[in-house]
Amino acid sequence: MKRHFNILIKIIIIILLLIDLFILIDWGMLAQKYYFIRKFELIPKSKRTEFQLPYNPKLKPIVIDGCSFTYGHAIEVYESFGYKLQQKTKRKVYNYGISGNGIQHVLYRVQHMPLTNDNQEPEYLIYTYINDHLRRFLTDHDFYSWTVKRSIYKVKGNHLVLRTEEVTPFDYLKMTHLWQNFAYKRFNMMSFDQKFDIFEIYAREIQSSLQKKYPHAKFVILVYHPFVVDPHKEEIQTTDRWKELEKDGIIVIRLDSQKYKFLADKEYLSEMDKIHPSGKAWDTIVPIVIERLGL
Repeated sequence: MKRHFNILIKIIIIILLLIDLFILIDWGMLAQKYYFIRKFELIPKSKRTEFQLPYNPKLKPIVIDGCSFTYGHAIEVYESFGYKLQQKTKRKVYNYGISGNGIQHVLYRVQHMPLTNDNQEPEYLIYTYINDHLRRFLTDHDFYSWTVKRSIYKVKGNHLVLRTEEVTPFDYLKMTHLWQNFAYKRFNMMSFDQKFDIFEIYAREIQSSLQKKYPHAKFVILVYHPFVVDPHKEEIQTTDRWKELEKDGIIVIRLDSQKYKFLADKEYLSEMDKIHPSGKAWDTIVPIVIERLGL
């Protein structure tokens, strides 16, 4: 009986995939979707992971993590967050930002890889948050194909459970437009507070895992202004719930007030895509981070 049921499920999945093939217009997008599902893109390997700048080896390093904002997408290396942070502080900066990543990927790296050379304890782990990260941990496969990543954790109560890397037939079903549309509608039906509840679980888990690995390291969340980039307009809002995480000892640097709305102005955005922060934006933000953290 179970064998027949599995065969039936596979037939349904094949039919859905065939339907999906016919409604897809961009065949390059399809190839990208099938490529990413077969691997975790979690361990950064780029010329931006470390910067060719002088630093003081007596000072504790800094780790930065997040998505394309942290990586420095659409700008030159010397314009990026990590480069300017190392240049200003004379501390070694490790940049683990990867385009399309979210807070779940940050947690995975904290739990499963050394964050510095020789596993030296960092002073800070700075995670740059944008509102779209709420979507990225709630949909198993992101609605926009360029951020397709397989889910890493399942939320069970107030805890996170690591998923297996084994690809199942159900994972292929989740690649179809039908499933993505369903997941996207489910996401839209959730309130901001419901999404933030899950976000808090991830943030606290990072804090706990970081302190287990590096007892004196501090976790920092840099909240980027929501008007800069947000493909889901209903998510353009701020929240005072960051105070809940601050009570747990997480340092929150907020750029989400009207005071920083200028970060959405043309000169503060990359000339290449008009979405990602420009070098001028990081010229403004880095001194704020340095002052707040006493670097």
